[in-house]
Amino acid sequence: MKKIVLFTLLFAIAGIGSSAQQKHHFQIKSGHFLFDGKPTAIYSGEMHYARVPQQYCKQRLQMIKAMGIHKVATYMC
Repeated sequence: MKKIVLFTLLFAIAGIGSSAQQKHHFQIKSGHFLFDGKPTAIYSGEMHYARVPQQYCKQRLQMIKAMGIHKVATYMC
């Protein structure tokens, strides 16, 4: 049960669970990533939530965001 709650928390913090999402357009053109027609870079990181105590997960995601990382990968055990 804790894993389901944590997984839900990760998506909620990341904004994936938002019901009022705007539609955006993403494409790869001439070797560049375009987000809504503007060139953009993708900064990603990975967090192994199984190695982070549950009470620190939100803080760690906030720290990741503060570093400029906007995509976080994780895996399900």
